[in-house]
This record gives sequence, structure tokens and C-alpha cells, in this order.
Amino acid sequence: MFPERFSERHKQPPDILSDEIPEEVRFRIMHTLQILQGQPSFISIMDWVGDFVLMACGRFSCRSSFRTYTVPSKAELVVEHFMACTNDEAIDVIESVFKSSAYRGGQSIVDAINRILRERGVGYEFSEFVSSTNEQDRRYPRATKKSNDFLHGTVVMPCLRLLNDPRFKVANDEFLQAYGDYRNANFDHALTSCGSAFESVLKTICCIKGLDSDPDYNPKATLAPLVRFCIQKGVFDSMYENAFISVATIRNALSSAHGRGPQGPVVTNQQVEHFFNLTATHMRIALSLSGV
Repeated sequence: MFPERFSERHKQPPDILSDEIPEEVRFRIMHTLQILQGQPSFISIMDWVGDFVLMACGRFSCRSSFRTYTVPSKAELVVEHFMACTNDEAIDVIESVFKSSAYRGGQSIVDAINRILRERGVGYEFSEFVSSTNEQDRRYPRATKKSNDFLHGTVVMPCLRLLNDPRFKVANDEFLQAYGDYRNANFDHALTSCGSAFESVLKTICCIKGLDSDPDYNPKATLAPLVRFCIQKGVFDSMYENAFISVATIRNALSSAHGRGPQGPVVTNQQVEHFFNLTATHMRIALSLSGV
């Protein structure tokens, strides 16, 4: 990792986060990846990412102003693509880097990229890299959108760190899927997956504590019955009942989880952001109170 710079220590963080990934940030990310991975490994990663880009997009986004060679290699085309593509496509490239078999950077490169984004006020952060010899337990970093830096850092990311526990893989996948849908403005699916993540957390807690063998336990139960079952079995106090069930209330009102009729509500970015922060907070406290 590079040492902290004087200019960084004395620079105030941006007041407003941006979805735009500037050219300078893209260059720093590529240069950081190249330095920390080493040139041979970097080229292998870029070749793998190139196949991903061609399968996903069918073409490279290239600008001749970045080209310093006559016949570019696939790795060089990927770098060009990263410098010229849309913001969402740039995020796709970074996420695909971590999935390459040639990637050896672990969490250190994730931290370096997050640091660059944070310094420039770019409103994305990548989740933790969890290495494992078991492919099912491995967690690849995924981008989450930071609409509010304080809430994101104190609520959402700590929740994701807790869900990195392999026992909560289903809930973790659902929560990350919800964030992917949110980033793509697919608010309906985002609300549904986010609510499902909370349900999966409660069901996993029940399984860990052996409550899944209780005759009153229903593995197909929705959130409200699950909350009441957990209270009945002493997982957490009854004062949390209304708060936890509010997740289902909001989800059912805004999403199509239980049907919306011919004219569903118009869902706003602010409503989805609030729902994510609310659900992440409740998942954290439920995990803490359960003692698992």
C-alpha cells in the first residue's frame, strides 16, 4: 500500500458524492492495479476481463486518444475500454477483475480502490474480498452505491461485513443483489430482494440456534410470522416487533412482492435508500441480539 500523502491528510472530503467516475480516477485505479499486481499478472487479468467485456457488451469502448500503439493487444483494449466506457460499465470491469483466477491482490487492492473513490467523492464502495478454498464460501467484492456517506459507512457496510459469514450466504447474496438492482434503478426488485435478505437472516438465526426443529417453525414463513416466532422463542425482545415488521410493511406497500394492482405506487430513490438503511440497521441489531 502506498504511504499517506500530505495533500491527502489536509484535504477536506467532498461534501457531495458523485456517480461520475472521472478519467483521473480511472487512470489511478488501473495504475494501482498494475503496480500492486505486477505486470505479468495484470496482463492475465486484463485478458480475462476482455473476454468478460466482449461477452457482456459485444464490443470495446475505445478512444484513439488513449492509444500509443499500432496493433493493440486484448489487455490494452481493456484499458482503453475502461477509460472510455460508461460509469456502470467501469464498475462492471472492476468487479470482474476480482473474479479473475489471476487476481492475487486480496483485500489490499480493494482497500486501495475504495480509497481512491473516497478521496475523489465518487459515490461507490466495494465490499470485502473473502478468500476461501471452497468456491461456495468465497465472496467477491461488489460495488454498493453511497447516497449518504455517513449512513453508508456506519450502517450498510458494517451489515455487509456481518453477512460475509458463510452461514449467511443466502442473505448476503440477496442483499448484494438488491444493491445491484438499486444501482440499475430496478427499484421494485431491489425492495423485494432487500426484504428477502432480512427474512433469510432470521431463518438462518433460527437454524443456527436449532429452532428449525421446533414444531411451530415454518421454513416458508414470511417476515411478520418469523419475527413473532423469534420473539416467542426468546431470540429478541417483543419491543422490536413493530420495528422489524415495518420492513415488511414498507416492502409490501412499495414493491410487487404481494401484487400491486393495476396502478402501483411511484417509487422514488429516496424511498429505496431509506428502506436499505432501515433494513440494514434491523439486520445488524437482530444478529447482535441473537448472539449467533
